[in-house]
Amino acid sequence: MLDIRINKTETEQYRQAFETLYKLGEYINSQPEMSKMLRSLMEISVELLDADQGGQIYLYDAANDLLTVAEGIGAGAASIGQTLRPGEGMAGRVFISGKPLTVDIHQTDLEGQTTDQQQPLCIAMGVPLRWHDQIIGVMEWMANRHQHFFGPQDVQLAEILAQQTSVAISNARLRQERESLKVIVDNADDGILFTGPDGKIEYANPVWERITGYHIEELLGKTLRSFMEKAEDQGSEIMSNLRRGEIWQGEISVQRLDGSEYDALISITPVMDQQGQIANAVAVLRDITYQKQLEKMRKRYVANVSHELRTPVTNLKLYHGLLGAGPPESRESYMNTIAEQIGRLEHLVEDLLNFSRLDRGVFMLRPSDFSLNDLVQDVLRAHMPQAEKQGVQLATNLPPDLPLLRADRHRIVQVLSILVVNAINYTLPGGQVGIATNLETVGVAPCLTFSVWDTGVGIAPQDLPFVFERFFRAENARATGVPGTGLGLSIAKEIIDLHHGRIRVESSLSKGSSFTIYLPVQQSD
Repeated sequence: MLDIRINKTETEQYRQAFETLYKLGEYINSQPEMSKMLRSLMEISVELLDADQGGQIYLYDAANDLLTVAEGIGAGAASIGQTLRPGEGMAGRVFISGKPLTVDIHQTDLEGQTTDQQQPLCIAMGVPLRWHDQIIGVMEWMANRHQHFFGPQDVQLAEILAQQTSVAISNARLRQERESLKVIVDNADDGILFTGPDGKIEYANPVWERITGYHIEELLGKTLRSFMEKAEDQGSEIMSNLRRGEIWQGEISVQRLDGSEYDALISITPVMDQQGQIANAVAVLRDITYQKQLEKMRKRYVANVSHELRTPVTNLKLYHGLLGAGPPESRESYMNTIAEQIGRLEHLVEDLLNFSRLDRGVFMLRPSDFSLNDLVQDVLRAHMPQAEKQGVQLATNLPPDLPLLRADRHRIVQVLSILVVNAINYTLPGGQVGIATNLETVGVAPCLTFSVWDTGVGIAPQDLPFVFERFFRAENARATGVPGTGLGLSIAKEIIDLHHGRIRVESSLSKGSSFTIYLPVQQSD
């Protein structure tokens, strides 16, 4: 609390009071909370004005057109939260007139009427709180009429107090707005950055730091353009737009602090001063790398599915015509080809349905206990004709006495079939495809594993990180002419993930590939 004690017996009372006002300005503006600041103001002003009955501060609520008591002290003060309409009571009259007012307060009878013979008990003084051209409230004080009289010097003192109070209230509200804005900006989904009139960065929110990899300390004092070296052409365009006072918005490719690149949608808005000069600029950054990847995947999906549909549909139309026009002895061959193309379409539709189920989270598992080795033998028998047709030898390494696997047998068959079909398709005649099972300890947990290996074309090192992505097909896989949507391996991985397992791939170009599945063994109760 500011020490404002004044010796009332001295003739320099008002001079001391006015000197105290100079100290008051710094003090009230140092109060971070509005309520504490208003309380301090009322305590100080009551002491300065010798208002022994107290006082109150009304603030105007424009939304409800009400004057509401924000703070009050002393015996004569109204309760906090009490309201008046503009024009009601002394405070309402001061608000409407915008001028100081002093009135006498009398003892009233039970009907609320004042008689001519009654002497005033108190004197009240009110002054408007003015900020620029707006009245934002009223300050009001009461004093014992027999001990004090609010004279011109008191009114002058009260007006100075009201000026300082208006400034303090406006500053407090501005601080609150800034704090609220900072909370909003700090928690925004997009990166937000402010620059000063010199173009140097003054603030960046946490999302901007996360997207770019730069901490706020590394950003402050630097220009936005210094972080857009990869987008030099856009940088020049952005600066030209800002100088014209225009918003710039577009996609840019930029580099993080660690050197990695990302695609971003950025909007930069200039904030102009009254002279038409750039006072500040606000940049909003959104990392759209994932959306760009999704768009690439969508285009790849459309291209793959269109291609995969075109070939069997074309063949079906061709052989349907040959059935009617070709020689009778060839009909069996034509029918076999039609059946093969129908099977190809069924496989494509099944892949798309599985993809949709996984996306919607309705891919249900129905676990049961079964022998992994028996499952492998069933899958191999099913694909033996394809292997023989393509001149590929099948090999197995199935150790006996493996524990039963608890999983969805149908889905594990699906995974193993995807791997075996891929291995056969990408292995040249005379090559080998093998399946091996085993019981291994991964960490501290036992896992049943099965590996599918081949001596086929292999996968390039640069393609390995992407083989489990949806719609991805390596270039050398495309070059073989083997049909495919690029969904098989991604579906296999998601099925294994649902079983809390993992899948690992090793490959060398022209030497072959090996896919290994690890599935946890559930312990018996």
